[in-house]
Amino acid sequence: MKGLLALLLLLTATVWAAPRTEVIPLQYRTADDLLPTLQAVLGGEGKVNVYGNQLIVNAEPAKLAEIKNLLAQLDTQPRRLLITLATRAGSSGASQGYSVNGDVRSPQVRIIEDSTDQKEDGAQRVQVTEGYPAFIRFGADVPVTTYQTSPYGQSYAQTDYRRLERGFQVTARLSGNLVHLDINSVDDRAAAMRPGTVQTQSAATRISGPLGQWLDLGGFRQQVESDQNGLTRYYSTEGRDDRQLSIRADLID
Repeated sequence: MKGLLALLLLLTATVWAAPRTEVIPLQYRTADDLLPTLQAVLGGEGKVNVYGNQLIVNAEPAKLAEIKNLLAQLDTQPRRLLITLATRAGSSGASQGYSVNGDVRSPQVRIIEDSTDQKEDGAQRVQVTEGYPAFIRFGADVPVTTYQTSPYGQSYAQTDYRRLERGFQVTARLSGNLVHLDINSVDDRAAAMRPGTVQTQSAATRISGPLGQWLDLGGFRQQVESDQNGLTRYYSTEGRDDRQLSIRADLID
Protein backbone atom coordinates (compact mmCIF):
# COMPACT_ATOMS: atom_id res chain seq x y z
CA MET A 1 0.00 0.00 0.00
CA LYS A 2 2.78 2.41 0.91
CA GLY A 3 4.57 1.56 -2.32
CA LEU A 4 1.47 2.32 -4.36
CA LEU A 5 1.02 5.65 -2.58
CA ALA A 6 4.65 6.60 -3.20
CA LEU A 7 4.25 5.70 -6.88
CA LEU A 8 1.14 7.87 -7.18
CA LEU A 9 2.93 10.79 -5.53
CA LEU A 10 5.88 10.37 -7.89
CA LEU A 11 3.61 10.30 -10.93
CA THR A 12 1.74 13.38 -9.69
CA ALA A 13 4.99 15.30 -9.16
CA THR A 14 6.23 14.23 -12.59
CA VAL A 15 3.04 15.38 -14.29
CA TRP A 16 3.09 18.68 -12.38
CA ALA A 17 6.69 19.37 -13.37
CA ALA A 18 6.20 18.38 -17.02
CA PRO A 19 6.52 21.18 -19.58
CA ARG A 20 3.31 22.92 -20.55
CA THR A 21 2.34 25.20 -23.39
CA GLU A 22 0.52 28.44 -22.77
CA VAL A 23 -0.62 31.20 -25.09
CA ILE A 24 0.01 34.62 -23.54
CA PRO A 25 -1.62 37.67 -25.19
CA LEU A 26 0.10 41.04 -24.91
CA GLN A 27 -1.58 44.36 -24.15
CA TYR A 28 0.98 47.04 -25.04
CA ARG A 29 4.28 45.66 -26.27
CA THR A 30 4.76 43.80 -29.51
CA ALA A 31 5.62 40.12 -29.36
CA ASP A 32 8.58 40.60 -31.70
CA ASP A 33 9.99 43.26 -29.39
CA LEU A 34 9.84 41.01 -26.31
CA LEU A 35 10.90 37.77 -28.02
CA PRO A 36 14.70 38.20 -27.64
CA THR A 37 14.37 38.97 -23.92
CA LEU A 38 12.20 35.91 -23.25
CA GLN A 39 14.49 33.65 -25.28
CA ALA A 40 17.42 34.82 -23.16
CA VAL A 41 15.50 34.11 -19.93
CA LEU A 42 14.38 30.64 -21.04
CA GLY A 43 17.73 29.57 -22.41
CA GLY A 44 17.54 25.81 -22.88
CA GLU A 45 14.71 25.42 -20.37
CA GLY A 46 11.87 26.08 -22.79
CA LYS A 47 10.75 27.52 -26.09
CA VAL A 48 8.87 30.65 -27.07
CA ASN A 49 7.29 31.54 -30.42
CA VAL A 50 5.30 34.45 -31.78
CA TYR A 51 1.78 34.16 -33.18
CA GLY A 52 0.33 37.53 -34.10
CA ASN A 53 0.77 39.60 -30.98
CA GLN A 54 0.71 36.56 -28.70
CA LEU A 55 3.53 34.56 -27.19
CA ILE A 56 3.39 30.77 -27.21
CA VAL A 57 5.57 29.55 -24.36
CA ASN A 58 6.48 25.93 -23.66
CA ALA A 59 8.26 25.39 -20.34
CA GLU A 60 7.97 23.81 -16.93
CA PRO A 61 5.46 25.43 -14.56
CA ALA A 62 8.13 27.19 -12.48
CA LYS A 63 9.67 28.71 -15.60
CA LEU A 64 6.24 29.67 -16.93
CA ALA A 65 5.55 31.51 -13.68
CA GLU A 66 8.88 33.34 -14.03
CA ILE A 67 8.00 34.35 -17.59
CA LYS A 68 4.58 35.64 -16.53
CA ASN A 69 6.09 37.70 -13.73
CA LEU A 70 8.60 39.19 -16.16
CA LEU A 71 5.88 40.03 -18.69
CA ALA A 72 3.89 41.79 -15.98
CA GLN A 73 6.85 44.18 -15.66
CA LEU A 74 7.61 44.53 -19.37
CA ASP A 75 4.15 44.59 -20.94
CA THR A 76 3.24 48.01 -19.62
CA GLN A 77 1.86 51.04 -21.42
CA PRO A 78 4.73 52.87 -23.18
CA ARG A 79 5.51 56.30 -21.78
CA ARG A 80 5.69 59.46 -23.87
CA LEU A 81 8.85 61.54 -23.76
CA LEU A 82 10.08 64.87 -25.04
CA ILE A 83 13.51 64.45 -26.63
CA THR A 84 15.68 67.56 -27.02
CA LEU A 85 18.89 67.49 -29.07
CA ALA A 86 21.02 70.63 -28.68
CA THR A 87 23.92 71.68 -30.90
CA ARG A 88 26.48 74.06 -29.41
CA ALA A 89 29.03 75.83 -31.61
CA GLY A 90 32.72 76.06 -30.87
CA SER A 91 34.57 79.27 -30.05
CA SER A 92 33.02 81.17 -32.94
CA GLY A 93 30.53 80.87 -35.76
CA ALA A 94 28.36 82.91 -38.06
CA SER A 95 24.93 83.84 -36.81
CA GLN A 96 22.30 81.79 -38.57
CA GLY A 97 18.69 80.97 -37.78
CA TYR A 98 16.65 77.99 -38.83
CA SER A 99 13.29 76.39 -38.19
CA VAL A 100 12.53 72.74 -37.61
CA ASN A 101 10.29 71.29 -40.30
CA GLY A 102 10.24 67.53 -40.20
CA ASP A 103 9.40 64.55 -42.33
CA VAL A 104 7.64 62.24 -39.87
CA ARG A 105 7.70 58.56 -40.78
CA SER A 106 6.04 57.16 -37.67
CA PRO A 107 2.53 57.79 -36.31
CA GLN A 108 4.05 57.83 -32.83
CA VAL A 109 5.97 61.06 -33.51
CA ARG A 110 4.93 64.67 -33.15
CA ILE A 111 7.25 67.48 -34.18
CA ILE A 112 7.47 70.68 -32.17
CA GLU A 113 8.67 73.68 -34.16
CA ASP A 114 11.67 75.47 -32.76
CA SER A 115 13.94 78.21 -34.04
CA THR A 116 17.11 79.96 -33.03
CA ASP A 117 19.42 82.70 -34.23
CA GLN A 118 22.33 82.01 -31.92
CA LYS A 119 25.83 81.29 -33.16
CA GLU A 120 25.02 78.11 -35.05
CA ASP A 121 23.43 76.80 -31.86
CA GLY A 122 20.01 75.23 -31.88
CA ALA A 123 17.67 72.74 -30.30
CA GLN A 124 15.65 70.09 -32.10
CA ARG A 125 12.70 68.68 -30.17
CA VAL A 126 10.36 65.79 -30.80
CA GLN A 127 7.71 63.96 -28.80
CA VAL A 128 8.17 60.20 -29.01
CA THR A 129 6.59 57.06 -27.62
CA GLU A 130 8.95 54.78 -25.73
CA GLY A 131 10.37 52.05 -27.95
CA TYR A 132 9.36 53.71 -31.25
CA PRO A 133 11.92 55.48 -33.48
CA ALA A 134 11.38 59.18 -34.08
CA PHE A 135 12.62 60.88 -37.23
CA ILE A 136 13.19 64.52 -38.07
CA ARG A 137 14.57 65.46 -41.46
CA PHE A 138 14.74 68.98 -42.79
CA GLY A 139 16.99 70.94 -45.08
CA ALA A 140 17.36 72.93 -48.28
CA ASP A 141 18.70 72.52 -51.82
CA VAL A 142 21.87 74.55 -52.36
CA PRO A 143 24.06 75.00 -55.45
CA VAL A 144 27.37 73.14 -55.37
CA THR A 145 29.91 73.92 -58.09
CA THR A 146 32.47 71.34 -59.15
CA TYR A 147 35.41 71.82 -61.50
CA GLN A 148 36.40 69.11 -63.94
CA THR A 149 38.82 68.65 -66.80
CA SER A 150 37.71 67.31 -70.16
CA PRO A 151 39.68 64.66 -72.10
CA TYR A 152 41.03 67.55 -74.20
CA GLY A 153 42.50 69.33 -71.20
CA GLN A 154 39.85 72.03 -70.94
CA SER A 155 38.58 72.98 -67.49
CA TYR A 156 34.92 73.69 -66.94
CA ALA A 157 32.60 74.34 -64.01
CA GLN A 158 29.41 72.42 -63.37
CA THR A 159 26.78 73.52 -60.86
CA ASP A 160 24.40 70.98 -59.34
CA TYR A 161 21.97 71.22 -56.46
CA ARG A 162 22.56 69.15 -53.38
CA ARG A 163 20.16 68.54 -50.53
CA LEU A 164 21.59 69.62 -47.20
CA GLU A 165 20.03 67.52 -44.47
CA ARG A 166 19.91 68.18 -40.76
CA GLY A 167 18.19 66.16 -38.10
CA PHE A 168 18.28 62.94 -36.12
CA GLN A 169 16.66 59.61 -35.39
CA VAL A 170 16.26 58.53 -31.79
CA THR A 171 14.73 55.53 -30.02
CA ALA A 172 14.18 55.80 -26.25
CA ARG A 173 13.61 53.05 -23.70
CA LEU A 174 13.06 53.47 -19.97
CA SER A 175 14.41 51.45 -17.08
CA GLY A 176 13.17 52.99 -13.85
CA ASN A 177 14.51 56.54 -13.71
CA LEU A 178 17.10 55.81 -16.41
CA VAL A 179 16.60 56.39 -20.12
CA HIS A 180 18.49 54.48 -22.80
CA LEU A 181 18.82 56.29 -26.15
CA ASP A 182 19.90 55.03 -29.56
CA ILE A 183 20.79 58.10 -31.63
CA ASN A 184 21.75 58.78 -35.24
CA SER A 185 22.30 62.39 -36.30
CA VAL A 186 23.29 64.11 -39.53
CA ASP A 187 24.23 67.74 -40.16
CA ASP A 188 25.15 69.01 -43.66
CA ARG A 189 26.25 72.60 -44.22
CA ALA A 190 27.53 74.60 -47.16
CA ALA A 191 30.98 75.97 -46.34
CA ALA A 192 30.82 79.76 -46.36
CA MET A 193 34.55 80.19 -46.96
CA ARG A 194 34.95 77.39 -49.53
CA PRO A 195 32.56 77.58 -52.51
CA GLY A 196 31.68 74.18 -53.87
CA THR A 197 32.25 72.54 -50.50
CA VAL A 198 29.75 70.67 -48.35
CA GLN A 199 30.52 69.98 -44.71
CA THR A 200 29.00 66.80 -43.29
CA GLN A 201 28.82 65.85 -39.64
CA SER A 202 27.25 62.58 -38.51
CA ALA A 203 27.16 60.58 -35.30
CA ALA A 204 25.69 57.26 -34.18
CA THR A 205 25.77 56.30 -30.53
CA ARG A 206 23.97 54.68 -27.61
CA ILE A 207 23.81 56.56 -24.33
CA SER A 208 22.11 56.13 -20.94
CA GLY A 209 21.45 58.50 -18.07
CA PRO A 210 18.88 59.95 -15.69
CA LEU A 211 15.64 61.41 -17.00
CA GLY A 212 15.54 65.21 -17.22
CA GLN A 213 19.32 65.67 -17.32
CA TRP A 214 21.50 66.76 -20.22
CA LEU A 215 23.66 63.93 -21.53
CA ASP A 216 26.80 64.88 -23.43
CA LEU A 217 27.24 63.16 -26.77
CA GLY A 218 30.65 64.77 -27.14
CA GLY A 219 32.09 66.77 -29.99
CA PHE A 220 32.82 65.51 -33.44
CA ARG A 221 35.26 66.65 -36.05
CA GLN A 222 34.05 68.40 -39.11
CA GLN A 223 34.43 66.33 -42.27
CA VAL A 224 34.82 68.50 -45.35
CA GLU A 225 34.10 67.12 -48.80
CA SER A 226 35.50 69.23 -51.61
CA ASP A 227 35.36 68.72 -55.38
CA GLN A 228 37.96 70.78 -57.20
CA ASN A 229 39.71 70.17 -60.54
CA GLY A 230 37.96 66.84 -60.92
CA LEU A 231 39.44 65.51 -57.67
CA THR A 232 37.65 64.73 -54.42
CA ARG A 233 39.62 65.43 -51.28
CA TYR A 234 38.65 64.46 -47.75
CA TYR A 235 40.11 66.02 -44.67
CA SER A 236 39.14 66.86 -41.10
CA THR A 237 39.47 70.07 -39.15
CA GLU A 238 39.41 70.85 -35.46
CA GLY A 239 39.00 74.09 -33.57
CA ARG A 240 36.61 76.92 -34.26
CA ASP A 241 34.20 74.86 -36.40
CA ASP A 242 33.81 71.93 -34.02
CA ARG A 243 30.48 71.59 -32.28
CA GLN A 244 29.13 69.71 -29.27
CA LEU A 245 25.96 67.64 -29.07
CA SER A 246 23.85 67.19 -25.93
CA ILE A 247 20.56 65.37 -25.50
CA ARG A 248 17.87 65.25 -22.83
CA ALA A 249 14.75 63.14 -22.31
CA ASP A 250 11.81 64.38 -20.22
CA LEU A 251 8.66 62.48 -19.32
CA ILE A 252 5.47 63.97 -20.72
CA ASP A 253 3.07 61.66 -18.87
